[in-house]
Amino acid sequence: MTSNPLRIGLLWHTLRSGNLGCGALTIANMSLLDEAARAAGREVEFHLFEFASDADYRSSVSFPVVEHHFSVKKSLTPGSPVARAMAECDIAVDIGSGDSFTDIYGWRRFFNLAWSKYLALRASVPLLLSPQTIGPFERRSCRFAAAMLMRRALRVYTRDRQSTACMAELGLQDRARESIDVAFRLPFERREKFNVDGKVHYGLNISALLYRPEHRSRERFSLTCENADLVDTLIEKLLAVPDVEVHLVSHLLANDVRHDDHVLCRELHERYPQTVLMPCFSSPSEAKSEISRLDFLAGSRMHATIAAFSSGVPVVPLGYSRKFVGLYETLGYPLIGDCSRQTKEDLVALVLSAEGRKESLLAALESGNVLALGRLEAYRDDLTQIIAGLPR
Repeated sequence: MTSNPLRIGLLWHTLRSGNLGCGALTIANMSLLDEAARAAGREVEFHLFEFASDADYRSSVSFPVVEHHFSVKKSLTPGSPVARAMAECDIAVDIGSGDSFTDIYGWRRFFNLAWSKYLALRASVPLLLSPQTIGPFERRSCRFAAAMLMRRALRVYTRDRQSTACMAELGLQDRARESIDVAFRLPFERREKFNVDGKVHYGLNISALLYRPEHRSRERFSLTCENADLVDTLIEKLLAVPDVEVHLVSHLLANDVRHDDHVLCRELHERYPQTVLMPCFSSPSEAKSEISRLDFLAGSRMHATIAAFSSGVPVVPLGYSRKFVGLYETLGYPLIGDCSRQTKEDLVALVLSAEGRKESLLAALESGNVLALGRLEAYRDDLTQIIAGLPR
């Protein structure tokens, strides 16, 4: 190993976000990058350009990390501390928070995602886009800017077929390499199952973003029904099934209680005391370890469903955007709920059908995980080649 560490700038990664999905992406990608660097004979020093502070699970990683508070305003001047820190990196790795390189969340967020990429390119730092959802881009100006930035990137990895198709629509099919969500490699501890009591332990992962009326999720995501009505019905229907125990699972913590999933789960547990309130998880790996104890999980936070899938728990994704359908279709998984297309009755029936399809779902999990891990092994091998070619 060389004594000169490889300085990897991590954009849109975080070890401080209450959104444990973003943390799962960060920890898994850091692990893959570290493996790749070691295979290339390099040690790493991660430079994390942070953007959130609702939580803190830095202690769950053992890699050297230097933190920089990212701010578009503070990075506009080439000589600013953030700009200097980026210029000193050997490579910039951008994961786009998994699904944020799009304009569907508004022009301001798109500008932030685009500017951070330009910040690396302006400093002549090689830019790599790790596996993520790409698009859609509805505004012509955003399509132009996104295409320009990706054309200048060293490599762009998509995590599903729909994102690969989006790049083809932008004329960038030769730039795309289809991989899968890196959270399939999130480290975890496989724990003893809950079902030592002979009951079926069914987890419901609930999103405050979708459930609480003030977020206007039905209008925002074109949902076929109110999410609160769907969730309440699922709890009542599952509780009515003999020998089923319902566990309420959160995957996003926030300083603002309106956005905090665990606060919502606690409220629902008070309304439905027969349910089991799962703990407030301390890290993404802790969440995955506890989810692995369940027999089934139905969920609206994508990385909660990935935690289940990648730990061998049959899952019913209750998606609200194309990232869910794109990912699970890419994996060839047969049980996908689409809250923007299916009725409440169809979604409830889908969740209730999972127990009777357990064997086929377990087989689908096995083949899907083989596919996912194979793609991530190829991604890691690509990273090794890229890192080996960087100046020492």
